[in-house]
Amino acid sequence: MTNDLPYGTSVWGEGGQRAVAPLGQDLDVDVAIIGAGFVGLSSAVALSEADPSLRIAVLEAEHVGSGASGRGSGMVAPLLHGIGSVARVFGWDEVRWAARFLIEEGARLGDFIREESIACDYEEAPLATIAVDDRQGRWLDGRTAELHRAGYATRRLGPEELGRFVGYPAKAAAITEEANFGRLQPLALAQGFAEASVRKGVGVYEKTVVKKYEASPRGIRIITEAGARVAAKKLVLAAGVRIRELGYRRLRPFPMAVQSYLLATDPLDASELERLGVGLREACILDASPAFYYLRTYRDRLLIGGASALFSKADDKADRDFKRFETVRTELHRRFPFLRETPVTAAWAGPIQSNLSELPTVRTLPGSPDVVLNIAYVNGVPLSCLAGRMIVDLVLGPTYADRDVERLRNIFNGTSPSIGELARFGWSML
Repeated sequence: MTNDLPYGTSVWGEGGQRAVAPLGQDLDVDVAIIGAGFVGLSSAVALSEADPSLRIAVLEAEHVGSGASGRGSGMVAPLLHGIGSVARVFGWDEVRWAARFLIEEGARLGDFIREESIACDYEEAPLATIAVDDRQGRWLDGRTAELHRAGYATRRLGPEELGRFVGYPAKAAAITEEANFGRLQPLALAQGFAEASVRKGVGVYEKTVVKKYEASPRGIRIITEAGARVAAKKLVLAAGVRIRELGYRRLRPFPMAVQSYLLATDPLDASELERLGVGLREACILDASPAFYYLRTYRDRLLIGGASALFSKADDKADRDFKRFETVRTELHRRFPFLRETPVTAAWAGPIQSNLSELPTVRTLPGSPDVVLNIAYVNGVPLSCLAGRMIVDLVLGPTYADRDVERLRNIFNGTSPSIGELARFGWSML
């Protein structure tokens, strides 16, 4: 294959300055938020709803949704990650409570999209996990049992149903058919969050690169590359992988940046869509494998992502790694040989921040109680409304605490990976 991919051309389109111009003057606010992805913007929404009098500013280095929020696959799968580890630390009753709470968060997201009239092509869709060989099939056996025990409505597909469901050779599949699972256009959702924030009085400043911040008992002082200064009482760090540029754990491996690569085909005709299998027309698909690929359709295009690179440098070179893109294209053609001549018209990549547990970090920064970390949302879309509510009491105090949200945050922050998950991580590196 020649190096002919249209790098940087996302099927979701390009972002723009939809909120306000870059910050060009000094600012004095109650809360500053760095990062205008799902986490930062939903933090702004949640804080403004908790206290409409707050002066809030969101500072974004590029454009709204330019990070992982606006680059992902748009799958809405409110699953509890690290189920085995959570059970080991907190017990199965807590797992079942957390799983049900997250499913309800999927409903909250749907309500938010409708209430704010966000045109992001949201639709409900089940989630299927596919095993293509016996080893993956054995892993899927354990995964299905784990999801059942956690309370997710998951079932195995029989041989006849499997043949209709997926248009490439597969050994086994399990499908989770909970309400509030779905798929959407993620960049449009991020832009919708920004517009909702602005309507609530939040200042959203794109093309505003934070050079550094300083926290002291007198408050927070932020300096941008353009020279503008922001004084704030509280700071929320929601910048994803860019948080290392601000000095957070620069020399520590976790959270790590996981680089993922996505391709999208030209729109397919009716016969080609039929050959993909009913699963890709109606569901989102994940691989039951550490090699991990994920697939979905969008406006008759086939999207496939994978070839993840762990501990990515999260730079332009990683975004244009032809060998990784070519691995994804080879996998596309291996599964669907009839698409070999179909043009790939979008090819984009980017890093996602992840802990080993695949659960986010939500806490105050050690030694700086006025700085709140809200990072490492590897499962960002379905948690996009929840992410903001997770930090309200950390910013505003215990009067604003939501007991269920605090309970979930305790699970997120208190879970460490099991031996099995560490082994799976090691295998994925190999």
